[in-house]
Amino acid sequence: GSKGAKLGRYTIECWFERAMRFKPDDGVVRMIYGIYLAKKGDQEAAMTQYKKALEIMPNSAEAHYNLGLLYLDMKSYDLANQQAVTAYKLGFPLPWLRDKLRELGAWNPSVKN
Repeated sequence: GSKGAKLGRYTIECWFERAMRFKPDDGVVRMIYGIYLAKKGDQEAAMTQYKKALEIMPNSAEAHYNLGLLYLDMKSYDLANQQAVTAYKLGFPLPWLRDKLRELGAWNPSVKN
């Protein structure tokens, strides 16, 4: 990659691409890349990385939580709720997503995933 923020001589995106080539079945790399992309405002690319992370590690509370945050940002509250319910069933400790969904009237802990 030649555009974007640099870390050393490579862009951050390039470092992530290198990491994914080096460890293609490491879902954590994809999840962290998704977080980076979401913070950068590239929701579509973040969604792709979160979904790939969840293909690799379907029981990751962190990946479900971060996908829920992305859906919340996209105002897809039903999808955000589904991801939040899954994250909390898997033991995710931070209440922020649940609290935000409650505040929006979108929290439904009995939803089926």
